[in-house]
Amino acid sequence: MSSRITLKLFDMKNKEQIIQQKLKFGIAAALVADAATLGLHWVYNQNEIKQLIASDRNNSVSPLFHTPLANKFYTHRNGQLSVYGEELLPMFDSLLEDQADHVLSNKDILFKRYYDYFSAYPSRLNKMTKHFVQSVRDDNKSYADSVMVDAQANGFIKIPFLYGRYYNHALPHTKMNEIVDFYVSSIQLGNETLVASQLASKIYYQLLHNDPNRTLKNLVIGMEKNTMTTTNAERILLKNALELSNKGSNNNTQVTDDAIFLKSCFKVGLSCALPHSFVVALAISMKYEYDLISALSANCIVGGDNCSRSMLIAGFVALREVDHGMTNNKNTKKLNSKINQLLLKCDDTIHSYIHRFNTFIDHNYKNVDSGSRTVSHL
Repeated sequence: MSSRITLKLFDMKNKEQIIQQKLKFGIAAALVADAATLGLHWVYNQNEIKQLIASDRNNSVSPLFHTPLANKFYTHRNGQLSVYGEELLPMFDSLLEDQADHVLSNKDILFKRYYDYFSAYPSRLNKMTKHFVQSVRDDNKSYADSVMVDAQANGFIKIPFLYGRYYNHALPHTKMNEIVDFYVSSIQLGNETLVASQLASKIYYQLLHNDPNRTLKNLVIGMEKNTMTTTNAERILLKNALELSNKGSNNNTQVTDDAIFLKSCFKVGLSCALPHSFVVALAISMKYEYDLISALSANCIVGGDNCSRSMLIAGFVALREVDHGMTNNKNTKKLNSKINQLLLKCDDTIHSYIHRFNTFIDHNYKNVDSGSRTVSHL
C-alpha cells in the first residue's frame, strides 16, 4: 500500500488550531519546495536557466520540477529531495524519536548518525559533508575535529522542522546552538550560521502568531527598527533584505519588475554562503508572500544554490498564505491545492516525512482538538 498522502481542508476554529496547521503547512511546503527546485539546482547563469525552461521535456513553462535535471552532478530522479534536503534526514529521524532531546544534546550520537548516513550516501556530497566524512574516515580525526569552518544555509533550512518538533516545548531558537554547528562551524566567522538561523527562527515564530493583516515586509521593518530585541548583526541582514525586496518596485509592469528584481538577486550573490543566501531568501519571501508557486518559481529562476533557499522561502510563504486564506476565504483551500499539486510529483520519502511530522504534531499538541486531521492515507 502506498504511503502517499494528501493534505485536506481543516476547519480552524481557534488560534491554536491555526498555529498547528501553520506548523504542518510549513513543513510540507519546505519539503516539496526542495524537490520542486532540484531540476534547476546549481545553475548560476540566469540566461541558461531561461533556455533550459524553454527546452523542458514536459513542455512546461514552469521552472519547477524541470526535466531533465540540469546539473550533471546529480544521480537523483525528479521528485526527490536535493542534497540539502537529504542531509536533513538523520536530523528528522532524531527529531521524531522519543529521545530527541537526549540525542540532539549529545553530539557524539548525532555525529555518528550523520557519519554513517553520509558514508553510504549514493550521490554527490556538498563540500561540508564531504570534508566531514573524509576527515573522519581518511585522516582518523575525531568527529569534533572534522567539523569544517564555513558559514552557509545549512542552519536556517532546519527552521520549519524544528518548530514542528519543539513549538509547544520551548522556543526552537533555543535549540539552535545544539544542532546548527555540529558538522560545520562558523564560530571563527562571527557565528554567521547561528545569527542567520536564530533570525530566521524569530521571524518564523512571529509569523506563527502574526496579525493576518500584517505583511511579512511590515513585520521585517518592525524587527529592523527594534533595537531592543533585534541584534545589530540581525538588523544588517534585515536591512539588506528589505533593500533587495524593493528592487524593481517603481510602477513598472510586472514582467519588468520581476526581471529587475531577479537580476538584483544575482548581483547580491547566489551561492549557499552567508549572508547573501539568507538575504536573497527573505527578499524573495517578502516579494511573493501570498503565492507559494510564484515565490518558488522566482527562486528557481534566480538560480545558483536555489534548493538551500527554497525551504526557508516555502516555510515563510506558506505561513503567510494561511493568514491570507483565513482572512479572505476563512479556509486554506488555495494553499492546500498548491501543495498537493507539488506533492503529486514528489517521491514516497517526502510523503513519509510529512506524514510522520503531521502525526507527531497531532499527538503532541494537547491544546488542539485531537480529532482533527490533515492527512489521509491513499
